[in-house]
Amino acid sequence: MHDLKRILEKLARKQQVTLVALGDSNTELTWHTVGRLNWVGLLQEALFEKHGANLVTMINAGRCGDTAAGALERLDRDVVRFHPDLVIVSFSMNDAFQGEAGLGRFADAIRKIVGELRGRCGCEVLLRTTNPVVVSNQRGLSPGHVPGNECPGLAHRLYAARLVELAAELGCPVVDHYRHWTSVPRRKDW
Repeated sequence: MHDLKRILEKLARKQQVTLVALGDSNTELTWHTVGRLNWVGLLQEALFEKHGANLVTMINAGRCGDTAAGALERLDRDVVRFHPDLVIVSFSMNDAFQGEAGLGRFADAIRKIVGELRGRCGCEVLLRTTNPVVVSNQRGLSPGHVPGNECPGLAHRLYAARLVELAAELGCPVVDHYRHWTSVPRRKDW
């Protein structure tokens, strides 16, 4: 069973730790954030506040439009060469657009990513589910599209659930952001 204890112990001893965030546009700092920090930047800021300067090297290996299968092709360039202590793998936003039929390919790619990282880097791997795609508050919405609610007909729920299952299967810790986002009470006054 893999866990994060080794990384936390290194930080407690004030030893350098390298983290890589591997994902899609939700990981890469892009136009989506409108100049604000995304989850990677917020994590880096929190680690800085808790552990101080020069202990955590955070590498953002997010790529817009990427999928778990696509990440396999760039593991050497974007992850392995940095010899990370921890890799946070965050995919499914783009994978989910393949629908239920793509779940098997997605699971196979995640298994390969985790295996490659553990085998070649000896690093810990944390899986992270993506956020849901929500309906924006705008005029002319289709029936069933409620501002603030998840867009109907998308498969992100299935991919988040599969990623949580894979975490248990592979012995990886998981941050289930999807479940958190969908369990937060929504405002009724949109």
